[in-house]
Amino acid sequence: LRNKKPIPVHRSFTDTENTAIALDNNKCQFVPRMQTLRTNQTWQVTSTDTIPHNVAVFAQRNDPFSQIIPRGMALEKTFARPESRPIKVDCSIHAWMRAYLIITDHPYAAVTDENGTFEIRYVPQGTRTFRFWHERPGYVKAITHNGIERKLKTGNYDLNITGDILDLGELTVDGTMFDDD
Repeated sequence: LRNKKPIPVHRSFTDTENTAIALDNNKCQFVPRMQTLRTNQTWQVTSTDTIPHNVAVFAQRNDPFSQIIPRGMALEKTFARPESRPIKVDCSIHAWMRAYLIITDHPYAAVTDENGTFEIRYVPQGTRTFRFWHERPGYVKAITHNGIERKLKTGNYDLNITGDILDLGELTVDGTMFDDD
């Protein structure tokens, strides 16, 4: 959920405010590859590999950093400000290792699962702008919703939230936007 002004946070999220969000270096890959994190949560980076890794965070609105994570040790960080887009996380020791971190000041963000599904609970009512992003093309340029193709500007899609449940049904993304040509 894209916001320029503070969004009211549903009371059911108050118990998750101090929850640590974990990222592991496992078998020379970041697990999970993409995460959401709130500004009032701690990000905990560990390494279960037998070799050290580096975590380089390319933040824009927060201080970027790069730090070695020895095996069995944990790095804990907090971020004071939300980021306007997902930020890249790399291991500068192993160039193929990459992850992304979505930092918000509210709980209304999601990462799709292996089936492409997601759920965002308790979104406040009203017209809300959601931003769709994928690591390969960046902001999604178009989606098909209810059989109608909708062009998106910087991945933004407005939805009117009127009740407790808004089932979007199936949203599809044009696969050609992933072509290398």
